[in-house]
Amino acid sequence: FKSIALLYFNSNTTMTADDAKSRMTERLEFFFSDANLRMDKFLRNIVLDEGSEGFVEIDTLLKFNTIKNISTDAAVVAEAAELVESPKLKLNEAKTAIARVEKFTSDMLKDNIKVSLRVGNFPTVEKDDGSHYVNTREEVAELFGKFGKVALVRLLTSFNRAERKKFAVGKGFVEFASSEGGS
Repeated sequence: FKSIALLYFNSNTTMTADDAKSRMTERLEFFFSDANLRMDKFLRNIVLDEGSEGFVEIDTLLKFNTIKNISTDAAVVAEAAELVESPKLKLNEAKTAIARVEKFTSDMLKDNIKVSLRVGNFPTVEKDDGSHYVNTREEVAELFGKFGKVALVRLLTSFNRAERKKFAVGKGFVEFASSEGGS
């Protein structure tokens, strides 16, 4: 970040190095969170693999669209990893891989029940390619953020094979980072 003044985001938008650092930190916080590792089979398999010791190669993370849209520089990802506070992350000695300080274990897969809400009646709108949610995940997270730190928002969809369309079903899950109130 020190030598990069601007990074390009989605090829149409520029962001400052500070914005990029903040966004990268947020993405890493999400990817290594309990909530995401319970849902993301690909990343969970890497983290739980005994040979990896919980480390995920930065080169692997750089293949994720939301990471590479912020930066394709491994040093930027490594620097952002050092800023993540929850869950606390660490780098390997070569600074080429990231792991949680507190390892994610298979025992943690069902830990979300006490911090999850099933929510219904989300507004949807019909379009040519099926129905869509009126609100984004980010907007739902902001709304529920009044009650605690939101770790994950899942808006449920169904796929109609005959029509080859995806439909928003108006329901979803909001998972909080902890059962403690407040943000």
